[in-house]
Amino acid sequence: MFELEIKIKLDNVKETKQKLQEMGAEPLCLINHTDSYYNAPKGLRNFKETDEALRLRTSIVKDFTSKKTITKEHDLTYKGPKIDDVVKSRIEHVAKILDVDKMDEILQALGFIKLISLEKERRAYSLPFQEKKIEILVDKVQYLDGYYLEAELMAEEKSEMEKIRPILLDFLTKLGYSEDDPILESYLELVFNVLSSRKKRKIKKKRHKETD
Repeated sequence: MFELEIKIKLDNVKETKQKLQEMGAEPLCLINHTDSYYNAPKGLRNFKETDEALRLRTSIVKDFTSKKTITKEHDLTYKGPKIDDVVKSRIEHVAKILDVDKMDEILQALGFIKLISLEKERRAYSLPFQEKKIEILVDKVQYLDGYYLEAELMAEEKSEMEKIRPILLDFLTKLGYSEDDPILESYLELVFNVLSSRKKRKIKKKRHKETD
């Protein structure tokens, strides 16, 4: 299975929600994700260098209106290297997990390195668009300012990707954005960039105090 996804940072989340409504997007649910990311055991390979990802996720799905919990699920996801320079396309394998804590213990016992856990608040929509149904998520992610939007379609075979890619780009245009707006970095990469910048500022501030 191949995941094709466009991610953008929203200029105005209220206007985007209104635009989605005008386009016929159906509100599906609210989702709270707790995502733990892992690197491969030392000496095997470095996922940052190979552009891969391994994620253990807990999803709490809530009713869009009442906000009452509908389901709580766990899954383990592997994502391969990105294979597009505009639409974030990559192979994806997902396995349902019954006991997320035990899975975490197994991974770490095997030498996988837990990098970080992130909280995400998401509003999920489904949009009928050019004979497809685009899954849309409006996201608020821990450590990141503002709101983001992800629009996703799946392809069974790699040959389908060239047909799906223009659909996502056309959706982006209809939403009021251009092909220059998509962000290829994952949320993990964006968060690490923010945390790295904060760390550098703290070090710089500490050095400045020491020299005063």
